[in-house]
Amino acid sequence: MATQCLSYQRLVPYFGKSCQMLLASTLISKAQMVQVLSIRRNVHLAARYTPWDSNCLTQTMVAKFWCQHHKIPYLFFIGFPKQHHPLSGRNAHAWIMAGPIAITGGDCLDTHHILCSYTNAH
Repeated sequence: MATQCLSYQRLVPYFGKSCQMLLASTLISKAQMVQVLSIRRNVHLAARYTPWDSNCLTQTMVAKFWCQHHKIPYLFFIGFPKQHHPLSGRNAHAWIMAGPIAITGGDCLDTHHILCSYTNAH
């Protein structure tokens, strides 16, 4: 709901620290990997039952919140498809990854151009 009411500039401070992403990944422990899989499962489950449109940005922001809460390093991406389809309507896409796991939005590094990326990793 917030993603539909607030402008992108107002949301950016909540994404994390902006980073120049060439090819990166975060390192997570096995315990963090279990927590990430739980976050992924719960975000997808909650998105099915919300009374509003839980689009990719909304799901990514929720997953980012839980990663931050559990001190799990993440990479938050915003991009658009390499195969641009002008009639598809929404073209932008957001997704978040922790280690090798795509928490929301799928692993889109091969199929999307990255416009910007954010992280909480130091």
